[in-house]
Amino acid sequence: QSQLGGFQHRVIWHRRWLRLVSPLSSGLCREVSGRCAAAKSVALPRKRCVDREPGMSTLRSNQSIHFRRPLVARGSALASFAVLASVVAPALVFGPWNFDASLLPSGASQPMAKLPVLAAPSRRVIVGALLVSQAPFSHAKPSLASSDDSVWRAQVGPASDASPGATTSPSFASLTEAISSAAKDAFPAGRAAVITLGKGTYRERVVVPSGAKLTIEASEPGSATVTWETKQPYESVMVVEQGARLELRGVRIRHASKSVANNYAVFLKAGDLTLVDCDVSSSTGAGIAAEGGMLRLIGGIVHDCARQGLTLFGPLMGGEPLIAEVHGTLLRDNGNDPGDFDAIRGPFDGVIARNGVGAIFQDVVVEGSGSYGIAVFEDARIECRGGALRKNRKGESNTRYGGELVFLPAVAAEGGASR
Repeated sequence: QSQLGGFQHRVIWHRRWLRLVSPLSSGLCREVSGRCAAAKSVALPRKRCVDREPGMSTLRSNQSIHFRRPLVARGSALASFAVLASVVAPALVFGPWNFDASLLPSGASQPMAKLPVLAAPSRRVIVGALLVSQAPFSHAKPSLASSDDSVWRAQVGPASDASPGATTSPSFASLTEAISSAAKDAFPAGRAAVITLGKGTYRERVVVPSGAKLTIEASEPGSATVTWETKQPYESVMVVEQGARLELRGVRIRHASKSVANNYAVFLKAGDLTLVDCDVSSSTGAGIAAEGGMLRLIGGIVHDCARQGLTLFGPLMGGEPLIAEVHGTLLRDNGNDPGDFDAIRGPFDGVIARNGVGAIFQDVVVEGSGSYGIAVFEDARIECRGGALRKNRKGESNTRYGGELVFLPAVAAEGGASR
């Protein structure tokens, strides 16, 4: 509902400008009105709103979401609007929306992320809807590591260290072997796979292929370490390919790779990645990096990385914008390396977001960074609730080139606790 409401308000906004610009816009206005009428079964009130932050209006209860942002500078001449209407408006109305009312379920009460209304939804609409709903973070979603008999299970390491019931599952000497087996027996049939790591250190590089639904969990939190130290460039410990889904639980990640770019311990390539209570560190690069897709961090720590603890980028070659949720994670002592003086200079920020990223930080602590705690550039937006930015060398934050960092008050949950 929130996404559709944002769509409707943005369309109405463009329609009003088109009426002022040119008589030729009447046809476009009729088309817009038709599209809005097609979705009237889930349409929401238009004007009732409560301002929460400058530049952002949020609507409560059954209301929609509307972010106010001017299209062009106030001092532009009327001729500029005419050119804009004749060149850009058709693309705005007919191109990027890809609106199909038949795709909406009756009543439209499903979560916003499951409504296929916009092909590339605005990060402001998505982030705003998550905040207004005040719903629990994605860790409330059922884990892939359920007791469903259809789940393919395996263990890596000694059977005695595996989780209860895993002794009947196939055993492998490495994660790579286990994932290769799952790629043959589970993923083609759409089955999820759960791999349990026994105690110990696993020296290997793990690539999760497209189409995978995989959970890697330690038999006991913090008892299993996956490490990859190499002189080869561009080699992360964990790589999640586009179209793959990975959930890491209670695993320690250690990384070192000689590389100027793409030097990450964990690398998400427009897939879906969740880390729950994990411990991540890179002695040469950044801890966790994402380029597009969906990233969730729940608890855990990212620490002592040579570069950023968390790197959030938009998709490299187009596609869905990166949406990130970080809840209760500690990012400590990252970015203190002086860097490669001939290429990328340090020290570095604790967190960096750029290129249209939308992120929510809740109860996140960023401390001891070599530069700023959080840096937001290039039309990215991070909204923070609770948590702290402290003891970062250059200060709390750095925002440039349209980046936004918004601090919101913590929300009191039932029982008086904040969330």
